[in-house]
Amino acid sequence: MVGVGLLGALVACQTPSASGDGSAMGSSSSGASGTQTGGTIGADTTASASSDGEILDVGKGPVGCIECSLTISSMQSGIFEVLSDDIFATATLEGQTVYAVGELGNGRFIATADSSLPLNEQTDCPLLAWLAATHDPDPSILVFGWDRNVELGDREFQPTLHMPEAYVGDAEALAADYDVVVYLEESFYLDDGDTPTNLELQTAYDFMAIHGGGLVVSSEYAEPGGGYLTPADLASVNRLLLPLGLEAQQVNLSWGDVVGGIEFPCFPPVG
Repeated sequence: MVGVGLLGALVACQTPSASGDGSAMGSSSSGASGTQTGGTIGADTTASASSDGEILDVGKGPVGCIECSLTISSMQSGIFEVLSDDIFATATLEGQTVYAVGELGNGRFIATADSSLPLNEQTDCPLLAWLAATHDPDPSILVFGWDRNVELGDREFQPTLHMPEAYVGDAEALAADYDVVVYLEESFYLDDGDTPTNLELQTAYDFMAIHGGGLVVSSEYAEPGGGYLTPADLASVNRLLLPLGLEAQQVNLSWGDVVGGIEFPCFPPVG
């Protein structure tokens, strides 16, 4: 059990890095199995998390970036280990990363260790527009990984546990129909161990890294004694997190209602 503490801020003024061809996991359109063969796994990151709210200047941001801020509220969360400098901003609790923002290949991603956070951020940053690469106030969003209703922001979704079959292995078709894909890792206790296939997650990754979509990946808390996510659930969500440069850990941060924020001295432009 972790005591109440404020979420800290990491720097967002680093120029987001791109991997070029976005091929860390291979291409779903070529029938790849989802084997994780790339990404900067284990590489040193030039940006480090800060639990005291300090803003660290780590470089000049992209042309057209803006100064803005983001606030998140959480009661219980897992944590991430950051493995890549594709991550250009994180929020932390007592030095533990619970929220990350990054760019990879042609796309953009947000990862959270608490399923109550996706699209529920309070911000004056163009966060959703940046993620979706569109100024449309109502971007098209596909949610999968859960088979129960979920509210994300001011919208309610009826996701399915598996990605719709028509898109599996066809990231180009997925990108033609959707601006953002959200993957929520379900607990073994609720899905009886049924998880999306490697090819489904490969398709979501290629949608982002190759075809320029926005991707949100949500993990959850995982107590060593058997909390919400089991070790098998962590292994499942890490199939998608590791190529993004993150790894969900078997940790439960439970501290009550905590509000924290990130000050972005240089948030990337939309599009």
